[in-house]
Amino acid sequence: MGVECDLDGTTAFLANLRNENTEALNTSTAQELFKSAHDEVHEELGIPGDALGPARLLGVADRLDSHRFVLVFVLRTIWTSDQIRANIHLAVDAFETSELHFYLPSALVTVAPTMTGCSQAAFFLYNLQL
Repeated sequence: MGVECDLDGTTAFLANLRNENTEALNTSTAQELFKSAHDEVHEELGIPGDALGPARLLGVADRLDSHRFVLVFVLRTIWTSDQIRANIHLAVDAFETSELHFYLPSALVTVAPTMTGCSQAAFFLYNLQL
């Protein structure tokens, strides 16, 4: 049995799942979410998947302009900034990255006020993890 609802013009089907199915679905969804974050970095920056560490969720930010939530992830890489700069044009989805800046963590404090709201939120969440 399920319920249909309309979300932004898209009809979604919400199934009533039993507890045992919910746990499997939650695990599968979480795995896909973290894999997607990993894949996005690979596809947009061209860093090979095996040169990236696992994605770590820092938190959720609210985009004040659109009131849409954004999940903020951090990934570590063994690549240097020079390697990323030299290879970003080879990325499958390089066109999705309009700007890429590299900063030392200590320099971010002075740059943060000039960042977009979403980037400021990501910086805030990152600092909470330190």
